[in-house]
Amino acid sequence: MNSAVTPVTGTKHINQATALGADAVINYTLTPLETLKANYDLIIAINGYNSLATYRKLLAPQGRFVMIGGKSMKQILQITAFGGMLSKKDGQSFKGLLAKPSAEDLTTIAELVDAKRLVPVIEKEIPFDEIPKGIAELEKGHVGGKIVAWVNRD
Repeated sequence: MNSAVTPVTGTKHINQATALGADAVINYTLTPLETLKANYDLIIAINGYNSLATYRKLLAPQGRFVMIGGKSMKQILQITAFGGMLSKKDGQSFKGLLAKPSAEDLTTIAELVDAKRLVPVIEKEIPFDEIPKGIAELEKGHVGGKIVAWVNRD
């Protein structure tokens, strides 16, 4: 099975995407997704910045679309409530990912990290008392990784 990974990111994070193993990178500041003529087998929309119509256009006839978060509560509700109805057209599948963590899942993730098959990207580490600043930074968008808070236990 030959698969290629093509992340969509801004100029600031192209080198990061390439270093993480991307086969190609789409710079959304230069190439809006609605202008692409492509058929992707799987689209994972981490932030869902584009319309569902744009994602549908980019999806192969039997492709799968998974949204993890969205640009608005309306978009998240559309996928959660109507993903099944959207999925019936052309064999495409539209779903939202709602996490239900379990010990088994966490063990699997830990094993993938240990084997370096899953590489967490940490933008920065902050002390626990700076969490409000970290959340404000996340809300601005375009963070290239996670912000991790630590607690000083001295």
